[in-house]
Amino acid sequence: MIALLDNGQDLDKCAAEIGCEVGQLLTPLTNYRLRDPARPWAIDNGAFARLELSAFEALLKRHEHHRDRCLFVTVPDIVGSARRTLELFQFWKPRLAGWKLALACQDGQEHLPIPWDEIDAVFIGGTTTFKDREHAAHIVQAAKAMGKWVHVGRVNHGVRFEHFLAARRGQHRWHRDRALQPHAGGHRQPPPATGTGPDMRVTHELTFSRQCPVNDALDHYELCVETTRTVKVEDILAAIEALPEKAFQEDITVALAAKLGCCVTTVGYHSGVKTTCTA
Repeated sequence: MIALLDNGQDLDKCAAEIGCEVGQLLTPLTNYRLRDPARPWAIDNGAFARLELSAFEALLKRHEHHRDRCLFVTVPDIVGSARRTLELFQFWKPRLAGWKLALACQDGQEHLPIPWDEIDAVFIGGTTTFKDREHAAHIVQAAKAMGKWVHVGRVNHGVRFEHFLAARRGQHRWHRDRALQPHAGGHRQPPPATGTGPDMRVTHELTFSRQCPVNDALDHYELCVETTRTVKVEDILAAIEALPEKAFQEDITVALAAKLGCCVTTVGYHSGVKTTCTA
């Protein structure tokens, strides 16, 4: 297993903290430099936040002299739509000649063919609902049987990590990003313990979108709600529904924390800048 990280931290320290091999996942959103081409590395297009094609193409151009070492490039995709993503894949495939390609699997992929002969990897994208269902695990199992690389995006909780670890079935060609949660020091630690009784911790995760009040762009957010008591999923969805259509991320985070009475973390991208808020 390899952790491909999109951060500026020391990779050796990250490897020691996580306990597995560490490489880089380059994206046009954060635009970190490739620190060591000899380590495992790959390129993501950043579509989950916002697909900025000019920045994506610039990133490819900057690293094309190392592309033989690149594990894969995630072909531009449409978050949540497997059909539209497959159309984009066919459009972009000739433009990415010479690179090893990854198809971003999205919601509805179980009903559509995967172009296995044209890819070197699958990137398990899509919504949280898609990731947590058996369809995504079946894609992982099929990819492993065909000797393809597998990368799972946003593995940011222990339950989801165990979900995909089961799909792995002991094979070694496996990637994850953010599989361990960051704490205040910017390092990584194992997922929180789960169970019952006084030590129980419950984490709810989902994605949603709101318009930016500055430029009306549609921003996508990852939401993590952490609690030691029962919080109804219906209450979380209702709290999100009650948010204004246009809002700053900081106000969204504070409003949800106050409404739900527990710790809330949001992760979003604005103009290529990753922002994490906790309240």
